[in-house]
Amino acid sequence: MLANGVSNYREYVAHFSGSVWGNRVIRAAYSLIAAAAFLCALYGRRPLAAGLVFALWGAAVFILGPRNEVVLPGLIVVAILVARGLLRLPWWGWSAAVVVVLTASSAAALVRWDATELSRLAAASPLAGLGELGWSLRPVVVVLEWIEAGDPLRWGQTYVAPFDRYIGSVLPGWNRVPAAEDMRLMNVLVADRVGTIGFSIVAEAIINFGIWALMPLGFLVGSVVTLAGRLVVSRRAIILALPVLVLLFVHIRQSWATSVAMSMFVFFALLALMIPIAVARYVWPWLMTIWGKNARA
Repeated sequence: MLANGVSNYREYVAHFSGSVWGNRVIRAAYSLIAAAAFLCALYGRRPLAAGLVFALWGAAVFILGPRNEVVLPGLIVVAILVARGLLRLPWWGWSAAVVVVLTASSAAALVRWDATELSRLAAASPLAGLGELGWSLRPVVVVLEWIEAGDPLRWGQTYVAPFDRYIGSVLPGWNRVPAAEDMRLMNVLVADRVGTIGFSIVAEAIINFGIWALMPLGFLVGSVVTLAGRLVVSRRAIILALPVLVLLFVHIRQSWATSVAMSMFVFFALLALMIPIAVARYVWPWLMTIWGKNARA
């Protein structure tokens, strides 16, 4: 970011959204950092030290305004450390951490606006951060208004659309409209009708199956998160379980299409990091053993 002269959130958005490759590079960088933090929390000899490094990096990124790229991986790292019994705080410690995160979140939000340092400092508070979290209800209200106005239910169409687009990108002759025109993607539709207000896991369920889908959805999501969390903590199938956790964590406040994209970035980042780790841990010692036997022979 410094190399490209980026010093505030508007310059950050303008620079990285103006170039498809630039946007992919920065997304890949965020994903590699998140994947490295996950692996350090799971396998590192000093996972708390790795968590501190991630927190220091996150504080620097917060100054520019991006938050999802820091908070969501940070939550998963904290969850892993707690599940492993490496991070234990009394109730007042967790309460203080919540206050700090909410205050920092509201301060980071104000970086996106034209505000003086003094007004930004005055407006940063845990109540302001809590109030901003309440804006996640807006996509739900908007979707209910669409349905009341006559919009049909999508019956799973928005969940299938990202995978349909990925298949269309690799198969020749597949009829695929540009992403900015594909109204099956809820991030595109809500931006076209309302603006860039994010989205919601609840809103996506309602627009697909109606309000009666919320109870089964809650049961399904809770079950999947529990299963994925157990796999991660037991260090089994983490190449799949961690992206699933990222997918569902991101989907809380973003559309399904956005969440799938971020999850796939993390999947490939994990793959990129774990292949050399596996080679160093298993393949290289095996090759050295074979080489030693041949040398002795």
